[in-house]
Amino acid sequence: MEKSNMICQLIMKKSMIEAVCGGIPEYENSKEYLEAVNKKFKELQKAETGKFDEQAGNYEI
Repeated sequence: MEKSNMICQLIMKKSMIEAVCGGIPEYENSKEYLEAVNKKFKELQKAETGKFDEQAGNYEI
């Protein structure tokens, strides 16, 4: 792996919480790694949105 790629991935991994970076496989290319992070973040965001929608449905006005 190229040194700049390695440093870039290291910075990205150290700046993320474990919930995001824990399920992301290793990539040789930083751009591919960042795309995988983006995909994982969108999955987590959808899960949170669904959780809030479910909670909002439990309240009666």
